[in-house]
Amino acid sequence: MANKRKTGNDYLTEYNELQNKVDVLKSKISNRLHDLCTKFPDVPVASMGDVVIKAKTINSTLYITSININDQIKYIQAIEEYNLKEQGFIQTTMWF
Repeated sequence: MANKRKTGNDYLTEYNELQNKVDVLKSKISNRLHDLCTKFPDVPVASMGDVVIKAKTINSTLYITSININDQIKYIQAIEEYNLKEQGFIQTTMWF
């Protein structure tokens, strides 16, 4: 049985499929951040020196999509950690 080597078109197809998955994931992350900023506008997400940046400050679809994806994830984590500490719940868990 012979192994079939991938061609340039095979790599291009695989690359395009992966790029589409990355784009979908980035969109989900941006939508999640926008949703959290809308639901919890007064939660601090970052600080610059003495200035605390709250979620309502970054709650703009245009601004959120311009933020680096790693920073978007950090902001989501900051909101979730704040909610866990202050309000005692995790967004993805239901307590009975």
